[in-house]
Amino acid sequence: MSCIWLAIAEGQGMPPNDKAQRLLIENEYRSIVSLKAIKALNTLQEVSLDYTQEEIDQNIRVLKSKLSSLLTKPDASLYDSIKKNLE
Repeated sequence: MSCIWLAIAEGQGMPPNDKAQRLLIENEYRSIVSLKAIKALNTLQEVSLDYTQEEIDQNIRVLKSKLSSLLTKPDASLYDSIKKNLE
């Protein structure tokens, strides 16, 4: 909004408004900071997704390993059902 106002004011020979210029500069600064923050978040998310998938795979391997050794006979059908769902 302030960009448009400055362009109109300067085009009509009006002196620039210091407050409008200050707002424009502050908005541009916030935009740059926001873009940098978004870029940083995207980078962190990519790294996090890779780590999360690796962690999920490891947890599935551990779970399959634990399901291979039954604690009691009644657990057998439950464990077999869970193993089938994991595969």
